[in-house]
Amino acid sequence: MTLRLSILSAATVFVYLLLINVSLDRICSVFSEVQGYQCNDPNFSITILGCILLMLLALCIPILGRSYSACLLWLMYYFHVVPSILVFSRLNGAAFEDFAIFSSLVFITYFFLVYASRIKVPVVELLYLKPGLNHLLLSACVIFFVFFVVSNLGFNLNPPSIDDVYDVRAEYKSRVTPLVGYLAVLTGYFLSPVFVVLSVVYWDSRLKYKALFFICVASFLSYLIYSSAGFKSVAFMPVVTLLSCLLFRKSENLGLLLNFLFLALLIFAWFLFIAFDLSIVLDHWVRRALVVPGMTVAYFYDYSIGFGFDANGSIPNLISKTYFGTDGSANAGFIGDGIARYGVDLFWINILLLFLFVRLPELLLGKLDGPYIPALFISTAYALSNSSITTVILTYGFLPLIIFVYFYKRVLVK
Repeated sequence: MTLRLSILSAATVFVYLLLINVSLDRICSVFSEVQGYQCNDPNFSITILGCILLMLLALCIPILGRSYSACLLWLMYYFHVVPSILVFSRLNGAAFEDFAIFSSLVFITYFFLVYASRIKVPVVELLYLKPGLNHLLLSACVIFFVFFVVSNLGFNLNPPSIDDVYDVRAEYKSRVTPLVGYLAVLTGYFLSPVFVVLSVVYWDSRLKYKALFFICVASFLSYLIYSSAGFKSVAFMPVVTLLSCLLFRKSENLGLLLNFLFLALLIFAWFLFIAFDLSIVLDHWVRRALVVPGMTVAYFYDYSIGFGFDANGSIPNLISKTYFGTDGSANAGFIGDGIARYGVDLFWINILLLFLFVRLPELLLGKLDGPYIPALFISTAYALSNSSITTVILTYGFLPLIIFVYFYKRVLVK
């Protein structure tokens, strides 16, 4: 049975890699007039090597069980490792030798991370608070966060369209204070997923009115941040978290399920395009979530090789101005962040630092299996694929999520 599931998983990943390569060709063609999307012709040797390394990595990541760490590894694999390797040479024109060194270092260090995730850790006995006190502290966080965000940004009842979000975001950045900016992101990446997961937990416990209240709070928080700041990922975070919870609780093998889900997303995107000439999922959602993280890594590498990074100033803003011609922030996730911090030769140090995210929760809190906690940390995996490691720890809610799981583990682990 295990062998059959492994073969099925490998076949799913293989088809996914084929489709994401085809998707990359289309995205390069459709956006060829947009600065930053001028792609080189695919190099067959580089593509084959990249796919082989990615297939080998996929065979190493656990597919059975409901482990938090395995789920996080699969999510970062799809959100960041795959695009970082496959998009690499399409944008910066790196030679085969350079690509071979870069992709091999990614493979070796991520393989080490996968291996380290298999190390058994002792179960820690925790001091739990009473449920009523837990809810009281969580409610106080919501009131505090909402008060500061609304008092500084106002409450907009008209959310921006997909075409206006960048203008809203630019206006938000021009008037936001560091504290409010921190609370806004934390609301979308920490509080909203927390309330979604609790709503599913209480629905499963037949506390339906409490579940409906919690999902309403999560929706309100995401609506508030999206309307005020224009963060698209925040708008989708409660939906993704809810769907993940509902799907994860039906499966005993989350790794295998995630392989099917990512492949299904690509097939669905292509089906909409071919059958109905509807390209928004393929050209925007797939592009942003599964291709752009690799683009920014390629440009971080290219700039580091050509000019090197100055410790002063915002490197993501520098990359955005240089390659995309916009005054934005082209964050590059843990691989690009490693290139910016340690250089092309030592970027793999950042991948080793991911051990903190993969193992720390289980080292502190014991075994974290089940459907709820992996769904809760999807926001962390996405943030790690698009932001620096240090930013994710606090701003994107990794540390607050650990604290939340500490207080609610008895409810979440089933």
